[in-house]
Amino acid sequence: MKIARWIGAVVIGNALASAPAFAGLVVTLESAGIQSSQVAGVSTENFNSFGTGIYTSLSSSIGTYTSTGEAIVSPDAYGGSNQTNYFAIGAQSHTLSATLTLNAPASYFGMEWLAGDNQNVLDFYSGNTLIAEFSTASAFAATSHTGGPFGTGHYGNPNTNADAGEPFGYLNFFATGGTTFDKIVFSNGSTGSGFESDNHSVLAAAVTPPYSGTVITTIGSVPEPATILSAASALLAVPFLALRRRMRTKQASA
Repeated sequence: MKIARWIGAVVIGNALASAPAFAGLVVTLESAGIQSSQVAGVSTENFNSFGTGIYTSLSSSIGTYTSTGEAIVSPDAYGGSNQTNYFAIGAQSHTLSATLTLNAPASYFGMEWLAGDNQNVLDFYSGNTLIAEFSTASAFAATSHTGGPFGTGHYGNPNTNADAGEPFGYLNFFATGGTTFDKIVFSNGSTGSGFESDNHSVLAAAVTPPYSGTVITTIGSVPEPATILSAASALLAVPFLALRRRMRTKQASA
């Protein structure tokens, strides 16, 4: 019984330790017309120091952008912030993804999401572990041409009023519960459209609520107790089944 209790304690402890940690992002949207982070102390890459054109690697103030082709684009109907250069993949670069590897783990990321369409996707990673995935559909689900919680003001380029059919807005991604991320992947479903963004901002320190902007969604959750207990039970079965097989072998040979 002592051995069984010790095995059970160790296995349950290991199950709890190996259960998924809380990995959450609170996502907020700033008011229409805001084009830069409103969070204090951030570091920002605005892409204005780069010449326009296609790159496979960009060393920036917040990290390194790598891909088979990413574009720095002059201001046009689809961007950028305050009529300056912006970052894009898809139609502008003829490639479907780019990866931002941060200089250090961060608890906050913000960007102006320009000319959002249903091909645009953001993935947040800690090492090789996917923390969260976010899409334009998620980002602007609460916006509408006819009203909704955010009204109609997010549609159209805030500087020129061009591209009235697509949403523009500054999004904040706040990590919670000790979560950090060190890699962000920008993806676009085809080269028939672009994933345009600008004013990428990061902050290492966790931000304490209330968060800047209006909360539109929370991604991630704490593992359910039932899930943890199920994992523990499954692991417990392994040593006890092995012990039972050894007992049967001894009895058969006696």
